[in-house]
Amino acid sequence: MPSLSPRGVSKSSLWSLSPGTIEE
Repeated sequence: MPSLSPRGVSKSSLWSLSPGTIEE
């Protein structure tokens, strides 16, 4: 998984917000 959360944001939250933007 790409490190898009430098602060340590919940991965589930990121995936839920942008399921089409976050791809391996």
